[in-house]
Amino acid sequence: MVLTRRTPRFAELASLVEMELAWVGAPIPPDLVNAALNAQVEHVAQQMGIEPRRALAYAPDEVGALTASALVEVPARRPGRPQQPMTPVVTPGTLSVPG
Repeated sequence: MVLTRRTPRFAELASLVEMELAWVGAPIPPDLVNAALNAQVEHVAQQMGIEPRRALAYAPDEVGALTASALVEVPARRPGRPQQPMTPVVTPGTLSVPG
C-alpha cells in the first residue's frame, strides 16, 4: 500500500524531509520524496511485521532527516557553518533507499 500526503503523519514527515533538503539547497521533486519516505516506512513495517500505515504511527520525526540523507549527502549541522548546496544522489526515475 502506498501512503500519500493525505495521511496527516505522512504529510508531516514529508514536510520534514523537504525542510532538510531545503536546508542543504537540494530541492528534490515531491514524487521522489514521497517514494523515498514510502520505502523507509515499508522497510520498517516489514521488520516489525505490520502494515505500513501502522508503522507510520510509530515513525519518529527523525525519519525526515534519515529520508533526506538517503536522497542527498546531508552535512552535519554545526553552528556558524555556512550552508552549502549538495548534489542529489538520485535522479528522477531512479530511487535507491538503503535498507
